[in-house]
Amino acid sequence: MNRLLSLCLLFRTALPRPSESERVELWYQSGNTWPPRWQEESEEFQAAMAFREEELMQIPGLDERWENFMQFTASRMVPHFTEFGFKVIQTPVEMQKKLLAKVREGVSNWDSLPYEHDVDAIYHPEGMQPKFVNMGQVAREVFIYISSRWSP
Repeated sequence: MNRLLSLCLLFRTALPRPSESERVELWYQSGNTWPPRWQEESEEFQAAMAFREEELMQIPGLDERWENFMQFTASRMVPHFTEFGFKVIQTPVEMQKKLLAKVREGVSNWDSLPYEHDVDAIYHPEGMQPKFVNMGQVAREVFIYISSRWSP
């Protein structure tokens, strides 16, 4: 059995990968659609996903675009717990001020800011690893404030 598995793996790795056009053809031949329709999607969610797909197509790096498309596709596969997934809302001015103050405080101490962990989905030019401002208690205050006043 191990020899058969080894032979199959050897044969598989010896085959060339399909080109992008061949991969797309194989996708549709397998009965798939784009965008994927694995579950019901509200019109609002579909519009948000169409906008996001347009954004992703603008990412210049192929690896970065691939990583983002993987997340994008997964977001359409995971069961939705609300009508529209996540929603961007206008945050109250007082919360914006708290968040901005915390970011400015962090940026004013730039050299002491920790580096963001290496996350493939965060695009950054070579040699410019992103830094991280820990929002601490402010993040909790914002969450509590918004969740107590916003109804889906």
